[in-house]
Amino acid sequence: MMMRRGIGLGALLAALLSAAPAAGAPSGVVYGGETSQRWPVVVQEARDGKSIAKLVVALSFKCGHGAPIVNRDRFANLRLAGGGRFESRYGPVKTDNGDGTKTDYRGSVSGRLTSRKVTAVSRLSGDFHDASGKRVDTCDSGKVSWTARP
Repeated sequence: MMMRRGIGLGALLAALLSAAPAAGAPSGVVYGGETSQRWPVVVQEARDGKSIAKLVVALSFKCGHGAPIVNRDRFANLRLAGGGRFESRYGPVKTDNGDGTKTDYRGSVSGRLTSRKVTAVSRLSGDFHDASGKRVDTCDSGKVSWTARP
């Protein structure tokens, strides 16, 4: 049985580095840090300071089959509420893995942005389905805390 097992470290770092703003994108303060799982996180505050333009975090899944998977989660245009608080969730989002298998992803992030740091908790989970649609595995990062600084 062939399932996509996430992305390699080199590809993960390239994906996080490509989180840099494109031409014409908001270019506010960029924060960088590490999750409690020791994976990178990048946060770009919008130029106007009223939202997070982009947030990219790498997370390790724990899966039923035993082998861990590392994947990234991405959020954009997160509105900042009072005190710099933010929150977002999505899913399930069905992803075609390109080999006939599919994954239903769910993700969430909540935290606080200040001028000195971003602190948050992220979670990413996925249900993996074979080509016939049968669920063959479930993976979950659990709640993962992280901090990023300018």
